[in-house]
Amino acid sequence: MRFKYIKDYNKLIGASEKQECKLCKTTNVCYDGICKNCLDNQEQLKQTPEEFKSLYSVARPEEIRKQLKEINPNWDIEKIEQISKQRDNEIEYGTPSLNGYQGFQWPCLDGDYCQFIAFGCKPFYNSLSKTKNGKEVFDQSLHYEIREDYISDNWKEYWEEYVPDEMIESSDEADYATLFFVFKSLHSDKIITYIDSM
Repeated sequence: MRFKYIKDYNKLIGASEKQECKLCKTTNVCYDGICKNCLDNQEQLKQTPEEFKSLYSVARPEEIRKQLKEINPNWDIEKIEQISKQRDNEIEYGTPSLNGYQGFQWPCLDGDYCQFIAFGCKPFYNSLSKTKNGKEVFDQSLHYEIREDYISDNWKEYWEEYVPDEMIESSDEADYATLFFVFKSLHSDKIITYIDSM
């Protein structure tokens, strides 16, 4: 399965045991409660019935419009509205939600929603660092909403205590009280980390 805003759904989300699909009600191997057949159909349709909207991701329409206006100051309101509505719909009706403890709005950069690329861990952040010091990459990537909550005197210890030491290939392996969701801009190399704690 391929989704615009999720790099590798099969690898990063992981399949559950056979269970009843939330959409078609058949018993099948599911990804976050939705079977592969339904996900493939939703991917093709890019349209989800309103009653299933809660199974999909939450947009940031105001943020997308603000970024589009900053990047394209000559665009009129109608064009910004048209493009942002298309991107909002693709997140809300065509992007399955990520397994986590709490819901959050999908992050955006460069006037578009970001692509979920990995669960954050020390080896992953180290691989992105030119100096092999992943802590700097982690610190710089924190989403502004998270940064305000987590910056404190013990911030330096946070990296050591909570960021996993080993690679996490799927949510099936992510047995931690804190998960780090890493997103990348579709239009640049910028990344954002969103922290989800129990």
